[in-house]
Amino acid sequence: MKVSLSPSEQLPMHPAFIFQRMSLAACIILAPLSISLYLVSWEGNLRQPLIASAMAGPTGNTLHLIGAIAASFFLPLGYLGMSLLGMRRAPWLATISVALSLVGWIPWAALMGLDDLPAHLHHRPPAQRLAHRHHAGSAAPHSRLGCLGLCSH
Repeated sequence: MKVSLSPSEQLPMHPAFIFQRMSLAACIILAPLSISLYLVSWEGNLRQPLIASAMAGPTGNTLHLIGAIAASFFLPLGYLGMSLLGMRRAPWLATISVALSLVGWIPWAALMGLDDLPAHLHHRPPAQRLAHRHHAGSAAPHSRLGCLGLCSH
């Protein structure tokens, strides 16, 4: 049986490992803070995003988007850091946790584009918010996107 070394007998850590551990610890702390900013900036528990976006105003929409983007970075890295904490005691469980957490948070970043849409709609003048509506089945090109290179004119 190997006796653990006291802090004075341990080898010094390389600065890269210290930076890595401090960064992962920061992500563990910043992940819940960013998710809290994301959820608190819009009222209504995100069930009606267009109404919540209109009620939040430009500052609330900006804070909501900042919280969402920050969460898309901090959540996967925070879960990675928490999984690495369990690596010494249960390596297989920690490996499964890392794999599931990183794969599980991939769609989060893709969903952030949907939260950006109400913010852009809110910045338009009220007369233009419904002026450029494109209906399904219509052959007319969208005024902002043109024909995307598919039309002959």
